[in-house]
Amino acid sequence: MLTSPPSLPDSFPRLGPTLALILFAAWATPASAFENRAGDLRLGATLGAGGHFGDLPLDAPFFHLGAAADYALSPALGVLGVVQAGLSGTSHLALGAGVRYRITGLELPLSPFGQALLTLGPLFTTRGATVGLGIELGAGAEYFLTADIAAGALLKLDLGGALGRPNGFHGTAGFLLTATYRVQEGL
Repeated sequence: MLTSPPSLPDSFPRLGPTLALILFAAWATPASAFENRAGDLRLGATLGAGGHFGDLPLDAPFFHLGAAADYALSPALGVLGVVQAGLSGTSHLALGAGVRYRITGLELPLSPFGQALLTLGPLFTTRGATVGLGIELGAGAEYFLTADIAAGALLKLDLGGALGRPNGFHGTAGFLLTATYRVQEGL
């Protein structure tokens, strides 16, 4: 005996065209939607996972949360400030400042980048708290859904040392998802 397939909720016919419009708008974004200009200020958030390595007794893996501000000095070069936290049995909080270099001229709404930062912040290990100082290197890409909104991914490696007791070499590696919004348009 044949039975009819389960029915969809009554709201689905109204949701379908809306979802289709959102997906089409994201897919059909023109390549010219992203144009990084000197004076652009973008604020963003990061979310991901990573792990610790080195001499210190640190737990791995950890959950990563962060916020960033990127101010464009030119279409390719910007200054970057970050606040980031790693949460696990071992926690860290870091402030960072550095530069981000974007590959430009791709004629796509895609912006690959590399970045380098100096980081400083407390590091809470299983043997107590100390202060970490490090150099963070990262590479990633952002896909611009509109001229102001982007989603992306970042691979990063932070190499550092603990300055207090306990002291020693420590590092983190992580994979992060990013979201940015242009709050100020440049010249």
